[in-house]
Amino acid sequence: MHNPFMTFSTWAGAAMLAGVMLVIPGTTLAQGGMGSAQNGQALPQAPVSPGQQQMNDQRGIQDSGAGNQQMEKMEARARASTFVSNALAGNLAEVQLGQLAMQKSSDPQIKQFAQHMIDDHTKLSNDMKLAAEQLGVHAPTQLDKKNRKTVEKLSALSGTAFDLAYMKEMVKDHKRDLQEFKDAATSSQNPALKMAADHGAQVISAHLEQAEQITRQQTASKGN
Repeated sequence: MHNPFMTFSTWAGAAMLAGVMLVIPGTTLAQGGMGSAQNGQALPQAPVSPGQQQMNDQRGIQDSGAGNQQMEKMEARARASTFVSNALAGNLAEVQLGQLAMQKSSDPQIKQFAQHMIDDHTKLSNDMKLAAEQLGVHAPTQLDKKNRKTVEKLSALSGTAFDLAYMKEMVKDHKRDLQEFKDAATSSQNPALKMAADHGAQVISAHLEQAEQITRQQTASKGN
């Protein structure tokens, strides 16, 4: 008995071998195999094995983790640069305020304290030179706007009024600076900066204690 399906199958096979496109309703066969696309329509991709999917997921996690680490390093560098820049500006201000106190104050204790400010804050700036170079931070040569205003305000005073205002400024500045140096010493990943900040915190803590003691004495003396 004649089998039409066998005839059709045989003819279709021959057509495929000859490179002839055979179109059956609902089916597309084209030269180049079943993975080809027709009429701009992409055929479904081969399924991904669980092992390959796990590898892809792991690779994505690693890429994300590397990106986060890079971002954290950039943020840490920015914080370190800001700290060094502010610390150098603060040191310059302390030196110039100390020089002003040496000129205007007649109190031996305040003049001695002012000389410590000049000497110690000059050393603190020198301690930060290596970290500043590594971070690309340049030491300022002039006071910023805020510190210029402080110098101008104190320059207009004299006698006891100057002494009280100067020491009050020293207490306020050193409280703020002490916290900033402690934070930098704790969080910095830069060895040079960490060492400079730790030493600076110790020096500033001693300054603060001296400034508070002198201020208490001045306040008590003024009360009498």
